[in-house]
Amino acid sequence: MNGNNKKTDTEIAQAALHELEWHSNLDSDKIKVFVEDGNVRLEGNVDWDFQRKSAAKVIWNINGVSGIDNNIKVTSIAPASNLKEKIKSAFERHTRINASKINVEVNGHKVILSGKVSSWDEKVEAEKAVWLAPGLDSIVNQIECVEELV
Repeated sequence: MNGNNKKTDTEIAQAALHELEWHSNLDSDKIKVFVEDGNVRLEGNVDWDFQRKSAAKVIWNINGVSGIDNNIKVTSIAPASNLKEKIKSAFERHTRINASKINVEVNGHKVILSGKVSSWDEKVEAEKAVWLAPGLDSIVNQIECVEELV
């Protein structure tokens, strides 16, 4: 990129704010944008993990962005009642997750996953399934991947 096409940090920040304002899944008032040397730092709070990921995704499309530090926190306002049961039920409905091999511990709005699964894909799918549950703001995924001997 030549010097004439390089965006300033201010231009990148303005573009980022504009993208966040127009993204239908995001409340741009809850997200702060800081830019230094093309690196964007996002801070704030959202209700769902997909919103945290969406914010970073729309910023990557801006010309001049060299990196993103996504420090947005998920702070769900949904009640965490029966969260463990909801997660276990979701695992049982999911064809790629062996629910009997995964332990779920709930501590307030935090979920801790442990156990042993046969593939990395199963570990990732388990975490994705948990993020769909209302009422949580963090996941600690301690699931181990081990190859089953035949």
